[in-house]
Amino acid sequence: MVLLERKRVKARKKHHCDMCGKVIEVGEEYEAQHIIGDDGPYTFHQCDRCAPYVNEIWARGFFGYYDDGLDPAIFEEYMWDNHRDVVSKWDGIDYD
Repeated sequence: MVLLERKRVKARKKHHCDMCGKVIEVGEEYEAQHIIGDDGPYTFHQCDRCAPYVNEIWARGFFGYYDDGLDPAIFEEYMWDNHRDVVSKWDGIDYD
C-alpha cells in the first residue's frame, strides 16, 4: 500500500466512512486518503468522529491482537473492546 496524499476535503457528494460506515453528507468535512493498494488506486474516506480513535490505535501500535493492521473489522472490534459506550451510541444502543 502506498499513500499518495492525505487531505481534508468537503464532501461534494455523499460518501460512507470506510472505518465506521457513517454517512458523510454533502458539505461535511472529512479526511480523504488517495492510496495505491494491491487492487489499484482508491480513495479512503474517514469521518471526523472516527479520527480520534483511529489516531489512538496508531499511537498505541498494533501489538499482539492488532498485529494485522487496521481495517474496518479491526476498528470495530477495537471500539467494542475499548470504547463500548461510544460505539453503542453510534449504533443507537442505550444501556442506561
